[in-house]
Amino acid sequence: MFCQYCGGKIDKESAKFCKTCGKPLNETGGKCGSDTHHEKGAGSKENPHMTNDFLKRFWPEMETDKECIGAAKVASVVAAFLAVFFAIISLNAGNNLGLIDVALFGAIAFFIWKMSRIAAVSALILYLFECYTTISSGTEIKPLSWVFTALYIYAFVVGIRGTFAYQKRRK
Repeated sequence: MFCQYCGGKIDKESAKFCKTCGKPLNETGGKCGSDTHHEKGAGSKENPHMTNDFLKRFWPEMETDKECIGAAKVASVVAAFLAVFFAIISLNAGNNLGLIDVALFGAIAFFIWKMSRIAAVSALILYLFECYTTISSGTEIKPLSWVFTALYIYAFVVGIRGTFAYQKRRK
């Protein structure tokens, strides 16, 4: 039998907690009520309760405050990085209007750090707007830029998930 959360092997039918993840097992000793998929290992297609470690690492479950805060911190760090990045570009180009982006991303980074849902959503919207203006201006975008764009968008989506889950847990 396997844990319904992490897929760890449960040795005793009477076990109350998983030895691997420490989560409490339900009355059926780690089973969800269906016997068909619990004899499969973690990450198998036949076991819907299991996710492999790769997926957990890149799409956290947001079951604890620590996971929620960690996800939001990723978005906050990305927003702070973008603020610094835009500051360097704006100062080198002599573009004072670019400093608006610096202020916006800096403020957003601070408020995401404080677990603000509005800031997390604003970060994604602002970044998508920045992407749109870059593309519509006709600027050539190199392939590596697309990779970073995807990573930043991913970080902001995870930050949104983290802040919303954290606030939901607070209620």
